[in-house]
Amino acid sequence: MVTLKRILKRILKNKVYKDSLYVDVYETNVYIGMCKNSKDLEEWYYSLTKTKKENNNFFPASAISFYDSSGEHWVMFIKKYFDLNTCAHECFHLTHNFMYDINHEFHIEEHEPHSWLNGFLVDKIYKIGKKLCKKIK
Repeated sequence: MVTLKRILKRILKNKVYKDSLYVDVYETNVYIGMCKNSKDLEEWYYSLTKTKKENNNFFPASAISFYDSSGEHWVMFIKKYFDLNTCAHECFHLTHNFMYDINHEFHIEEHEPHSWLNGFLVDKIYKIGKKLCKKIK
């Protein structure tokens, strides 16, 4: 029997291109997704988080970073709006999520770990994002 989840997976498989980045220092993955439009981004977000639309006010959006239903880190972009600024913005959110996960608060006297991680994420995710953009027609 074909379930709604399988149908949605097939539909989204053709609309979202994804890759991942392992951040060995923090022993975690970041999944990067690239969509053609806001509708695809929204569908993919709800399928990954298993949340209901009425519980969120994130959309429409050009990009979003979030935890999926299993606690994995995700950042997703719409190709049309993908640029270095948007990537850096979402990586800033990811940086704080990573640090929250390890109970490392941001303090003005001690923010080097945040700075390093943010720079690392921007560099790697921007390169991956540019490659994913080429796959979307």
